[in-house]
Amino acid sequence: MTSRRYFLWLAIALLAHPLHAHTISLTYAEVTADQRQVLWSLKLPVPELDLLLSLDENHDGQVDAAEVARSQTRIQQYVMSKLGVRDNGRDVPGSIGSLQLWKDPEGHPFVQMEADFPAPNAGFGKITLRCDMLRDVVATHRTLAKITSGG
Repeated sequence: MTSRRYFLWLAIALLAHPLHAHTISLTYAEVTADQRQVLWSLKLPVPELDLLLSLDENHDGQVDAAEVARSQTRIQQYVMSKLGVRDNGRDVPGSIGSLQLWKDPEGHPFVQMEADFPAPNAGFGKITLRCDMLRDVVATHRTLAKITSGG
């Protein structure tokens, strides 16, 4: 077989096999900061949360809303340990509301929540945001954030 035919067959063989992209581990965040509060709207991927916190109690390969509800306190505690706002070098206390399941357009499940960090009485000075989600599970995990400041 000539080398030209060999390369043609090799090219056909490679094209016949599906190519798979690497899955990227992402948390989505929208952060709104003004003089009254810093509000984080978060969407964390369920597979990574499940690896960390064993959310799938019945081991059916799916995490449902009831399993998320039963794990709400553990999820909130984990998120608050990885998320933060500092005002002039001081930690600002925050809280997380209820959790919901959400799916992206491709059907990937996420746990959605909001974390609220109210400003001190005098309002915010210089704020610093911290978010280090799920890197203890997936070293390459990233947070994709849209940050709006000042209204």
